[in-house]
Amino acid sequence: MFFDVTALGLLYTYKCNFSCSHCSIGAGPHHSEVLPTEYIEKVIREASEIATIQVIAITGREPTLLPKHLELAIKTAHDYGFTVRLITNAWWAGTLERARASVRKWASLGLEELNVSYDDFHAEFLSMCGGENNVLNAVKAALEEGLRVAIAVTKTLSSRITGEYVRERLSDLSGDVLIIEDFISPTSRASVLYDKASMRAPLVGGCAYAGAEISVHPNGDVAFCCGHIIADPASGWFTRVGNIKREHLWDVVDRIRRNALIWYLRLLGPHALVRKFNEGEGVKHMCHACHLLATKYWGALAALGKGDCSAI
Repeated sequence: MFFDVTALGLLYTYKCNFSCSHCSIGAGPHHSEVLPTEYIEKVIREASEIATIQVIAITGREPTLLPKHLELAIKTAHDYGFTVRLITNAWWAGTLERARASVRKWASLGLEELNVSYDDFHAEFLSMCGGENNVLNAVKAALEEGLRVAIAVTKTLSSRITGEYVRERLSDLSGDVLIIEDFISPTSRASVLYDKASMRAPLVGGCAYAGAEISVHPNGDVAFCCGHIIADPASGWFTRVGNIKREHLWDVVDRIRRNALIWYLRLLGPHALVRKFNEGEGVKHMCHACHLLATKYWGALAALGKGDCSAI
């Protein structure tokens, strides 16, 4: 029995025009690394040879900052028959006319889904590009083009912008937009927000993303998920399982499907392992648990892997 990889997140850059305090990727204007276009085409082509992969999600931190890369990725993914999703902060939608022009072009290339990130953290920077109206403009333009639309909201205990707030602001458009709420993972830049994290990880249940939604990074590395620690300086290595510059994507996927640790994370969850090592550890998020396994509990996990694993 195997689990299936169903989506590929394409992060061809970590560059972003925002520097949100909750960003576990550590994205920002200072990043310059970019995945060359030849590898964008390569990984999408190779993904098309893996029947279970149905979605290409173009992310990064702000993929629209590199329009040639974005347009190539959308068209190539569409031409190979994938559902194509774009994840963006909507900085480009300062007016409805500008939003329409951008979305119309992307839709003509094959974009099917627009996912806008909007919350207290993004609002601080979006205010310099037009503010909340950018989100409304992007949503209106995308719906006019027949795209599926989602708004992703990351919140804390004291957040002003929540899913309910967004629904109210969307008014009569809210029924056509999927609202996705998540809580911060106190990793990378967001580690300073540990005390504001809204919840502990659930007691039971595995990580639905481990081994199912893989991601490709600017240096060609492939991670077995698209979670919050994938670019964390201290723990991102934990998720890396191959590199598309050196091997075929199928070889990486096959390695993921045969990895016992990824199976455990998928079925029982990283928080379950953390509790094996320390029942009282304050795990705030599923991704935070992976961060702890890669740092604080890596020695214990490595020792467990060399010994009798029947107890886990």
